[in-house]
Amino acid sequence: MSENKVVPKSAPEVQSAPVAENKRVFLPDVDVIESSEQLKLFADMPGVDKTTVEVLVENNVLSITGEPMFTPPEGGRAAGTEFCLGRYYREFTLSNDIDTTAVKASVRNGVLELTLPKKEEVKKRVIEISSAG
Repeated sequence: MSENKVVPKSAPEVQSAPVAENKRVFLPDVDVIESSEQLKLFADMPGVDKTTVEVLVENNVLSITGEPMFTPPEGGRAAGTEFCLGRYYREFTLSNDIDTTAVKASVRNGVLELTLPKKEEVKKRVIEISSAG
């Protein structure tokens, strides 16, 4: 049975991850929400924080990288872990409708949130109608 997928017309195109230097590379799961004003991307990247994640935009390509960190609590040591260390990497080709100079990013509890505003000329606007005469 085939799956039906809804993809917004301005949704970024996903690129494959490059091979890392002897580390596992994880593709974070990403949700894309589109409104008339912007796109919002939510990337699940457990273990990352503001200091270990990077977002770059170059030539309409958005790149997300991150290194999850595991630090045992003070006075403790890791006797065993099921959390695999590696790095996150995901790349998207952005539409020309996106204002790449105004992209904003924040991270909280391992979820990277990106706001990608649309350019003013592509935003929906209501045209006022005047009476003739």
